[in-house]
Amino acid sequence: MVIKMRKNIQSSKKYFSIFLSVLLIVSAVCIFMPKVRATELTPQQKAETLTTEVLNFDTSKYEVQIENYERDTSMGYLGVIPQHTVAYTLTSNQNSLQLFYTFANDNLQMLTIHKDGPAQERSNYFRDVDVAKNFLTKYQKYTGNSLYNQLSTIIPTERIVGNSTITSENAALEITVTENDTIFKWYYTANGAIAPYSKFISIIIERGVLSTFVDNWQLYPVGSAYVGLSRDEALTVALEAARSHAWSLEVEATSLSVENFNEASVCWESLVFMGSVEADNVRGEYPLVLYPVWQFGIALDRWYGYMYGVEVDVWADIGEVRRVHEAWSSILPEEETAFFADMGEQNSGETVRKL
Repeated sequence: MVIKMRKNIQSSKKYFSIFLSVLLIVSAVCIFMPKVRATELTPQQKAETLTTEVLNFDTSKYEVQIENYERDTSMGYLGVIPQHTVAYTLTSNQNSLQLFYTFANDNLQMLTIHKDGPAQERSNYFRDVDVAKNFLTKYQKYTGNSLYNQLSTIIPTERIVGNSTITSENAALEITVTENDTIFKWYYTANGAIAPYSKFISIIIERGVLSTFVDNWQLYPVGSAYVGLSRDEALTVALEAARSHAWSLEVEATSLSVENFNEASVCWESLVFMGSVEADNVRGEYPLVLYPVWQFGIALDRWYGYMYGVEVDVWADIGEVRRVHEAWSSILPEEETAFFADMGEQNSGETVRKL
């Protein structure tokens, strides 16, 4: 009995010793973990860090004014994500700068920089590339997200004049060079579908200086990139959905017949990633999750008042209709023709049928 009790005591001491060792290891890890990210920073603290560490402004040389603007969900991004904007005003004897930071989902969504004073001379393309790459490098270090380095490597080093589009893996880069600025816009792409109006990042370099940074990439998770429907299969679904649509105006059966409402009626089409915002057929609980969608703009054979066609979205991965939306104009075709005639435009009638 005594021997058994001694064994139990020795066993308890052994487990207690192991527990103390684990506790000491965990404590040591906690002690040596970086404290900068240990606590959640407020939007104002994030703005301050971005100003000094990413934009490299020495705030000690400026008079600093800070304003906070909080928004609820109804006033936030698409009525889905609350936003918080912090305005920094940096004033010195030489110039005045206004920096506007907008945060959504705890990430920087938009940064705009306004500088008072005389306009600078237009810089060259290579200078703009350096500014964009330098910002992405510092922003990657700040966020720890390798995405920004990936996007930076897509920027071509050779001279770009006008507009250019470059695709690398799941990102496409559009470059627009104008008289005053260079615009870099990256957007998500997969299996032929693109997301230029949702999952994108944009940088505007104005006269050699960063003026705008927009990051919507982080707001849109991709639910599926699978494209299960061909263009023709999706169009068949779209035409049938339009024919069975409950039109707000009475549309004659002849206008929706196969003879008058068919592939030739398609004015435009696209394969894009879309979420469930404004969708008739909603996917999941979070409306910003993206899926590939075939979109078709289809014209009727004639105008019904100010209504001249329909736009139909089809979920390309599951083959179901996303949305049917009637196309309306603010002016009638004859009014539009008269307007262009007064303006001295030629062949304006070609635009009447476009959605």
